[in-house]
Amino acid sequence: MPTFDLVTKPIVIREGCWVTARCFVAPGVTIGPNSMCAAGSVILKDVPPNTTVIGNPARIKVQS
Repeated sequence: MPTFDLVTKPIVIREGCWVTARCFVAPGVTIGPNSMCAAGSVILKDVPPNTTVIGNPARIKVQS
């Protein structure tokens, strides 16, 4: 029978970050300094410094 064990890992949000409304940040993820996670994003992997991520799953937003 499958179990639903609790996964506990720290979430690290570095200085200067903005995690906007309704984001989901998975356990064990680090948000790099001066980064932004757009509204409603699902953050499953580490976010590099000085980047903006958006979507589900979150991807780096390319500046045009």
